[in-house]
Amino acid sequence: MWSTEEAKFIHGIGRGDLDFLDINEAGDLEIKLEDASITIPDLIDRVREENKSKNGYTSTFTVRFPQLITEQVEKIRKTFSSYMKSAGYNGDYIPLYPVKVNQQSDCVTAVLESDVEYGLEAGSKSEMLLIMRAVFEDKSRLIVANGTKDREYLEMARAAAEQGHRVLVSLESVDEAKLAIDCLIPGKLELALRVKPYVHSSGHWSHSGGRDSKFGLSVHDMIEVANILADSPLGEDVRAIHAHLGSQLTNLEKNMADYGKFMAEVFFSLRKRGLTGLRAIDIGGGVPADYESLFEQDPISVFVNTMLDAIQDVCEKEGANKHPDIMTEAGRAVTAKSSAIIVKVVDVRSVFPEVDASSPEMKDFGQKIEQISNTATLYDIWTDLKHAAPTGNIDELHTREKRVALFKQLVRRRVVEENLEVPEELHEWLFVPDYVAIGNFSVFNSCFDFVLVDQYFPVIPISGHDRQPATTVRLADLTCDSDGEISPFVIRRREDRTLVTKDVRPLTASKSNSTTGIPVTDVNNLDYFLVALTGAYQDVLEADHNLFGDLPDVVLREEDGKMSIEWIHGAQAMTEILDDVGFEEIKEIDDPYFELK
Repeated sequence: MWSTEEAKFIHGIGRGDLDFLDINEAGDLEIKLEDASITIPDLIDRVREENKSKNGYTSTFTVRFPQLITEQVEKIRKTFSSYMKSAGYNGDYIPLYPVKVNQQSDCVTAVLESDVEYGLEAGSKSEMLLIMRAVFEDKSRLIVANGTKDREYLEMARAAAEQGHRVLVSLESVDEAKLAIDCLIPGKLELALRVKPYVHSSGHWSHSGGRDSKFGLSVHDMIEVANILADSPLGEDVRAIHAHLGSQLTNLEKNMADYGKFMAEVFFSLRKRGLTGLRAIDIGGGVPADYESLFEQDPISVFVNTMLDAIQDVCEKEGANKHPDIMTEAGRAVTAKSSAIIVKVVDVRSVFPEVDASSPEMKDFGQKIEQISNTATLYDIWTDLKHAAPTGNIDELHTREKRVALFKQLVRRRVVEENLEVPEELHEWLFVPDYVAIGNFSVFNSCFDFVLVDQYFPVIPISGHDRQPATTVRLADLTCDSDGEISPFVIRRREDRTLVTKDVRPLTASKSNSTTGIPVTDVNNLDYFLVALTGAYQDVLEADHNLFGDLPDVVLREEDGKMSIEWIHGAQAMTEILDDVGFEEIKEIDDPYFELK
């Protein structure tokens, strides 16, 4: 028997960073914010009814959850405070938000409103201007000026400090150190040395650390900069060391233990070299967002506990009674949950023709396949079908495709039900979806990280979860690009029994792995998908491929136990998109997405 509990399990709903999602008894996906919830079908209906007459309304839209930013900010703060207290760690904790992760005003504002002490980190002059506009008269927050710096950037940091803001400038080259001495005023702001972490890490961005990283001072430059600054009027202004091991760390306990030890040892080494004003370690980022809902332990807790333990161990060896203050720059962990894309399905296309297995020709072919026990023979048949001579004869091609479809159905069933072992290449092909759902969106504009770095984003049907999935589909976008598709699915570990679709495609296994194909209950009545956890970087990285611009923006909030929906703006008009590429005379207020009102 299938139930909504099985659906929650296969999609990772209710755990990890999908803890704000649930499935109701009717099988509808719903969003939970504090004391309220709303099903996504109801959300879609309300957005349509309240905004369908507005410019830029389209059936697909981005929904934002600023309250989830607050939740993550509070969680990080609480995790640090709690562990520092229990471990007797007497340094202060200073959280920072790197605005590069999502520079949207609603996102930055949500961070600032969530914690009066939360600082901001800039990586460029433009981001420095953004931060100054965001904090305005608020002088209580630390502002970190990071990134490669010229004189103008340093003068911007100096001006901010002269206005009464607390500013820390991170230096990562000998030239920057010399330039800082030339144009900064002693005692007006703080300095940090961005060091290169000589530590191996895991994950896609492991190259952010280590000897060959593009970031930070190599050991010889670190020594030179320390000597230059120690002998300069700015020597007492060096208050921190700063590094970044890499985003989305995958082996947190090992990575953070090594990294915390390294940073603490560098901290005390530089103090001994004359930088006696050092008091803080900026760990940077690295706290992973749980995109796949696979972490067995809370990654924020593991990150904090392991790192603080490692630093505290070094402090004990050094005989230091005062522990360094700790700064972090969590980005994905703060913002990933804060937005999702609700994608309307506008078409479903079948890869194969419909097969009547009882027809004489198909029946004979099917019986032949069922009787073959030698996997090498099955592989040879598949190879013959795959490499059959090209033909433009439509009738011949139609018959051949029906044979391929039937072969795929029968062998897949035997592989799953009889544990028939076949070559890996054939095994992989057997489970490729037979349907392609076309969504009213652009992968390049809405979740570009999937194309760039193969970042996994959960793609979940919005309804039908009370029934066993019938099959799987690929989700493709409107662009004229074969990379315009987002169809991965995590096969979760389950040992008591294997869950499968009605057409025998595994949804669980004895070992977790990834496959292609999103489970759906009725391929003929597909309506919408939710693409979750798009709040980090996707707004920043978006590309207007095929001139598909921004989707409509909707903000969902809980207010007094009820859900409030605010329409922010419609989809980007074609005239604005064309303006960006130099065609200024075309006036067209409509957007390029499908009009399905």
